[in-house]
Amino acid sequence: MGNCKNGFRVLLALLNVVLLLLGGFLLYCVLQFMNTNGGSITKVNLKPVVVMLATAGITIFGALLGICGAYTEKKGCLGVYMVFIWAGLIILTVMTALLLTAQKPLRDSIDDFLLDEMHLYGLSGNDSVTFNNKTISPNEEFNTTLFIDTVQQDGHCCGYNNYTDWETYPYSTKNLTDVPLSCCKNPSNCTGSLNDLDQIYQDGCLESFNSFFSYYYGFLTWTSLGLAIIAFSAIVIGIGLICARRSNPFDYTGFGEPGYTTV
Repeated sequence: MGNCKNGFRVLLALLNVVLLLLGGFLLYCVLQFMNTNGGSITKVNLKPVVVMLATAGITIFGALLGICGAYTEKKGCLGVYMVFIWAGLIILTVMTALLLTAQKPLRDSIDDFLLDEMHLYGLSGNDSVTFNNKTISPNEEFNTTLFIDTVQQDGHCCGYNNYTDWETYPYSTKNLTDVPLSCCKNPSNCTGSLNDLDQIYQDGCLESFNSFFSYYYGFLTWTSLGLAIIAFSAIVIGIGLICARRSNPFDYTGFGEPGYTTV
């Protein structure tokens, strides 16, 4: 039974080392995301960064708790870890199910959001736009101009379907350039005029934006599924370790306090 118990301890420790590495990798991805384009993305919207940082922190905390429980075999530590990992498994299972079923509706919603923001590009907070039987206004908490500039520069694209879309947006009546300078291949040497098409990206941003969305959505979905599998495995191994400890009449009665228990 001792060898069995040690085997459970090693498996639980290794599993949580993997979880710790995943948490560290997620933290690295967050830092890279924050530094993208000199931090311009975080200036657009900080909420995704906060969510990812929280996820990375919780993952690292859970992994350290599991490693501590496997090493010390303290009932209190293992108990807290089991509660934590059960809650994580439930959340990850629900999250994975939602991600697997909501991709198309979410992509359609994001496509509509991109189109709305292009209509709002360059407008002030007092302006509004009416199209497709709806009226929208700029959100003061969201930097539309920076968002669209980032999308067009990173995606090497211009407009929603193509560069001619800017002729139909309110931007064309309020600015001196035919297209935003973010449509330019080299913004420092471009006037944004349609007379110099060779200096302007001509493909629309919809395709590149959807490719970006599909890549990161797939990464998030499979990461969530992988973490759910790891959490389930950790629960099975944790239960095995606790059962192995219960078969020993000398057990831990609290946080590190040894004592004699009876069956």
